[in-house]
Amino acid sequence: MRSRFLFLLLIINTLIVLRGEAHTPSLSFIENKGQWGTDILYQTSATGAGSVFVVRDGLVYNFAHKDDWEKLAHQHDGNFNVDVRFHAYKVKFLNANNDVKASGDRKLSTYYNYFIGNDSRKWASRVGLFGQVAVDNIYDGIAINLYREGESTALKYDFIVAAHADPSRIRLQFDGIVPVLDEKGALVINTSVNTVVEDAPETYQVIDGRKVIVASRYKLDKNILSFEFPQGYNTDYDLVIDPRVVFATYSGATTNGSIAYSHSSTCDFSENMFAVAEGFNIGWPTTLGAFQTNYAQGGSDVVINKFNTLGTGLLYSTYYGGATGQDRPYTSRANHNNELIIGGMTNSSDVPVTTNGQKTTKTGNTELFLARFSEDGTQLLGGTYLGNTGNTAYFHSFPSTGMTNYSSAQLVPALEVNFDASNNIWVVTNANTQAGIPTTSNAFQPQKANGYDVVILKYTSDLSQIMYGSFLGGGGDDVPHGIELLSNGHPVIVGSTTSSDFPIAGSNVYDNSYEGTMAGFAVVLDPVTGQLTRSTYISTTGADMCSRVDVDRYDNIFILGRNSGAAFPVSSGAYTNIANPATSTDLKMFVMKMDAQLSVNQTSTAFSGSQMTPTAFIVDECSNIYFTTMNGGAGLPLTLDAFQTRTDDLWFGALSGDMSELIFGTYYGDPNVGDHCHTGTNRFDKQGQIYHSVCVYSDAWPTTSGSYSPRKLSTSYDVISFKFDFEKTGVFADIQPDRNLNPIDSGCAPHTVAFQGRSIQARSFFWDFDDGTTSTVQNPSHTFTQAGDYNVMFVAINDSLCITHDTAYLLVRVYDVAVPQLRVVDTNLCVAVDSILITVDVLNPSSGVPGNVFSWQAGGGGAIHGDNNTQSVWIRPAGTFTVTVLDSVAGVCTRSATATVNVNMKPRILEILTPDTAVCAGAVVPIRARGSDGYTYRWQPTIGLNDSTLLEPQITVNRSQLYMVTASYPYCIDTSDMINITMHEYPVVEVTAPSEACEGSEVRLRSDVSPYRNDYIYTWSNTGSAILPATNVPNVSFLADTVDRMYYLKVETPIGCSDSVSKFIVFHAKGNGDAISGAEYCAPGSAQLWAMNGASYQWDPAYGLDDPTSATPVTNVSTNTNYKVYITDDNNCVDTLEVAVQVHPRAVLSLPKEITVYPGEGYQAAPETNALYFEWFPPSGLSNPNISDPYILPAVRTRYVVTARTENGCEVTDSMDVLVGDPEIGMPNAYNPSNPEARLFKPVVRGGWDLKSFRIYNRWGTLIYESSDIKSGWDGTFNSTAQPFGVYVWIIEAVNANGETYQQTGNVTMIR
Repeated sequence: MRSRFLFLLLIINTLIVLRGEAHTPSLSFIENKGQWGTDILYQTSATGAGSVFVVRDGLVYNFAHKDDWEKLAHQHDGNFNVDVRFHAYKVKFLNANNDVKASGDRKLSTYYNYFIGNDSRKWASRVGLFGQVAVDNIYDGIAINLYREGESTALKYDFIVAAHADPSRIRLQFDGIVPVLDEKGALVINTSVNTVVEDAPETYQVIDGRKVIVASRYKLDKNILSFEFPQGYNTDYDLVIDPRVVFATYSGATTNGSIAYSHSSTCDFSENMFAVAEGFNIGWPTTLGAFQTNYAQGGSDVVINKFNTLGTGLLYSTYYGGATGQDRPYTSRANHNNELIIGGMTNSSDVPVTTNGQKTTKTGNTELFLARFSEDGTQLLGGTYLGNTGNTAYFHSFPSTGMTNYSSAQLVPALEVNFDASNNIWVVTNANTQAGIPTTSNAFQPQKANGYDVVILKYTSDLSQIMYGSFLGGGGDDVPHGIELLSNGHPVIVGSTTSSDFPIAGSNVYDNSYEGTMAGFAVVLDPVTGQLTRSTYISTTGADMCSRVDVDRYDNIFILGRNSGAAFPVSSGAYTNIANPATSTDLKMFVMKMDAQLSVNQTSTAFSGSQMTPTAFIVDECSNIYFTTMNGGAGLPLTLDAFQTRTDDLWFGALSGDMSELIFGTYYGDPNVGDHCHTGTNRFDKQGQIYHSVCVYSDAWPTTSGSYSPRKLSTSYDVISFKFDFEKTGVFADIQPDRNLNPIDSGCAPHTVAFQGRSIQARSFFWDFDDGTTSTVQNPSHTFTQAGDYNVMFVAINDSLCITHDTAYLLVRVYDVAVPQLRVVDTNLCVAVDSILITVDVLNPSSGVPGNVFSWQAGGGGAIHGDNNTQSVWIRPAGTFTVTVLDSVAGVCTRSATATVNVNMKPRILEILTPDTAVCAGAVVPIRARGSDGYTYRWQPTIGLNDSTLLEPQITVNRSQLYMVTASYPYCIDTSDMINITMHEYPVVEVTAPSEACEGSEVRLRSDVSPYRNDYIYTWSNTGSAILPATNVPNVSFLADTVDRMYYLKVETPIGCSDSVSKFIVFHAKGNGDAISGAEYCAPGSAQLWAMNGASYQWDPAYGLDDPTSATPVTNVSTNTNYKVYITDDNNCVDTLEVAVQVHPRAVLSLPKEITVYPGEGYQAAPETNALYFEWFPPSGLSNPNISDPYILPAVRTRYVVTARTENGCEVTDSMDVLVGDPEIGMPNAYNPSNPEARLFKPVVRGGWDLKSFRIYNRWGTLIYESSDIKSGWDGTFNSTAQPFGVYVWIIEAVNANGETYQQTGNVTMIR
């Protein structure tokens, strides 16, 4: 809703400001209730120092010199001997009507009281304060409204000219000064103490739902001021407000030599403004508690001012930067939580980042930074570096303009941010290196192509993690300039490219071919898949750049850009200032509207300007298109309501949604010097308000009155920040009672209000009076029959506009004023006192403001101490005291009533003898007391009393209570005494315990007592002789035995209020279960186990058992195992027994399958075995058949079967075949006496042989060896002489065990 609502036929609006004055608080209009002369209607404080009086025939200004006024204000020692210089002048309404009527509006809840001098006729109380004053009928059909707007201190007044009234009758005569007109058409008034400026008039109408500005100006003839309308006006239609500068202010930087370069401005969702600049020195106006209050001394820091919505004060101001390099901002934006996010360039290695930042260390020479601040600017909620060794945020120079990279004239950065619905942060920039640029697995383009490529990143809201990262580009340089989000969250990114192979996605896109020297581009990205869904060139045969982008509520995409060297398409019927758009090759700014698929150029147009560079762009809620530019030069189109027609560096424009009409065009800036911006972003809000900053050296910028810093305080470059409202959006409404019939908003029931529904562009209306009734007329009259607060709602409606409804509210307070009904009590004092308090009770207290008013008068020797205008007063007894009570609403209704209080002296006595006591609930306490004769008694409260009028009643106690007895005696103050009776409620006890338990188990008895007390006394007991571990605690535990018994608990309060409870517990004996003690067997094997006398069984472990829940399981474990068996009986009591299963190693016996023996030569058995006991069968041919290793020599072939047993009885059987061979003799055919293994040459025999003769001959036939011992042999010598190498002949004769004779001859070769 707008802050100004003027809805009559012709309004001439004037703003009065003082040059060179400091900011002072916004004040109100004070009504005259007799404290001033009768000609004065209202008074208000003037900006700076002084007053303005609204008189019947004009306005009287009385200003004080600022220095004198401040000197007077600082006198704290009571010495006010200061000469104050004043200058007064009057603005007289020449030939005005005599029957003017003034009324205040927007009444405040506070008021003033004036007690001036000793003449009470000049006193005034409850003097009302108002936010606005209307003076009606100063001329026929002409009124004047005076007010201050929002938080501004500047006085504004509107002449309201009704239909067919004559505005030429308005003639203002200045007495006491000589005004002049300046070059802007403003009225300048130079007094002896200050300079007053009345801005040029603003005049407007509404015709057929559209705004029509009425050209107007001052006409000054000597000291008489009037108004001229050079183009006339239509008196048959309503009027609306023209555009306005909401505020314009310097930064407030103070230090001489402090330099600040403007880079970026933005707003939050509360319409507060952020100015973000590069600061080069101390002196930035940081605020207490800001994140960084000191300059880091690194060459330059980012500096931030957050202004309130009217620019009158700082919400916070801070530095942001490191001490090791320069820090420069390029972009800024506030998220959905009104938290500022900034991005820019840094070569500082210590720029502030958060510990969880995605990149906390600078690794390259120059990198980007991103930072997120808390809403109040005290905390850094996120911070990170971005980049590495290469360059980032590179942007093109635009052809044919002479602009170069990083020039202050190139205003469109290659860095921009935006947010999704969860405040995750989208960032677009570019880079010429892969290093330091994080990409994700779903990246559209994970690798950089060539040159500078676009970088698309999505961070978490705290800048700690990358949610999406991708390159985007082709063989040339690719630069992003803007990013906005469609309603489905898909980002739309625009920029410029020199890549002829820039990625084009989707079919039937607007333009898939690259032309000229540079092309614009637009892409739509799917944030889930990470892929491009649509992309297109914006390309002509010249150079094209897409500088800004926005989307409307229907997801149409609007692009603001630049074109040079070729014609840009201008749609039929679209507004343009280019004479021949089809052939123009000049530098142009273009606007294009495309569908969400980037397929169709729905509408486009272009503007021609010298070096026109876009600085801000938006599409408002009504699809109007707004833009701001720098360096456009002269001749740019202006509208009748232009704020400034003089050519300047800034130009603002607004197009209708279909681009058919320029609905606003104006220049803006400092007329003395060139205003400029440095690389960065400025922004609109969706209501069409621009938030912008520029860099200036001049101290003559036209700042607004009351702004935070209306003057430049530094000696170098400073930042001017301004907020400009185009006021082009939708219908709106306001409520104003008819002040001729209702001079104030409140009244007494029944109260009738004539409402005026003021609106702009409304076609229908709806009222809700908050009492169950409604209306649809524009200006209804309504009667409120009951007292109360009524929040009246007025809705202005026009369904043909984009904003179809606007709602205004007005609080109407209706009072019920009646004759006060009073109650007073005569007071009889029993002792003499200096003072007592007496009071009057109003049985029907006032519901109005200020409520009941009291006035006391003393008589009969009494006196009143202190104030006599309060409901209760302190008096000196004895005497009579009369009180008059008023019920009124100031200026509306008044009723009164009077009562008298008599105060007398009579002493008496009262005492309760029964002491304070504590009893159980329901007990009866007889009261003992004494009192003087003649008393009447009243006990309070009466709860439990058998008679509340007795001196000694009985009290049946049902709660703790402080009782007071009051004794009354005629003409005496009541006497009271008290007794405190504390009640102990009987405890209610419950015991939680099992009804059954098994022998040896833990039994827990738990008590639950209500109500809660921490001083209960517990007593446990039981039947029998069992001893409890404790008997005086809330809970006990013990081990169960086998005797059933009853357990008792008694709980009592300290005074014996008790309750008892019992619990019977059955105990079951255990030990009936039985089981096998153990089992053993040889592996592999098994054994059957058993248990008995149970209802169920559980064996543990279950390993090796065929059924672990059986009473008779079979185990086949291979190792010794100890089992536990849990035998549960019918009472669910469990016996636990252990069963040991021993598994013996199996018996081992290993014999050869077959051996051969010879007669006389047996076999010594040596089997592998772990057995101790053996049985060989048959026993024949064995040395011992019961040992493991008998000597075996059978006469014939025999199969022996051996049975072996271990010490644990494990048995094994094996067999062996023994063959009997014939005796044999063998001789070697070669012999080497040097072989240690066979040093002797002798016969090799098997079986029993008897050697008869063994002889050896040399080659000459000489017998060299002879022996009859079969075990001896020749050692190769003869007569102790070693024989030579050669062949020797041997002869052997022998008889075997069978008596067979053996004789053989052979030869052997001896080798050495």
